[in-house]
Amino acid sequence: MFFHRDNVLHATTRLQRFWRSAAECSLASLALLSLTVISYGLKLNLATVSLLFVIVIVVVSRVGTCVGAVFSSVIAALCLAPYSPHLLVKG
Repeated sequence: MFFHRDNVLHATTRLQRFWRSAAECSLASLALLSLTVISYGLKLNLATVSLLFVIVIVVVSRVGTCVGAVFSSVIAALCLAPYSPHLLVKG
């Protein structure tokens, strides 16, 4: 089996896309977690925090990929748990 130059370039670009998506997800989660801590300290309400999270998600979706936007949406939903305790599942 021969290795063609196209296969090596394709593998390189796939690896670069993976690391770019990983960086986007890391930065989005860092931004959302820091917003959570800051807004919890300032005692902001659920509507304000939700709007800030939507702004972060929109920026991630415009700049990044779909994977980063979906990941940041899930992280934002998890970060909203302290603001809305009735949304938590009680077992």
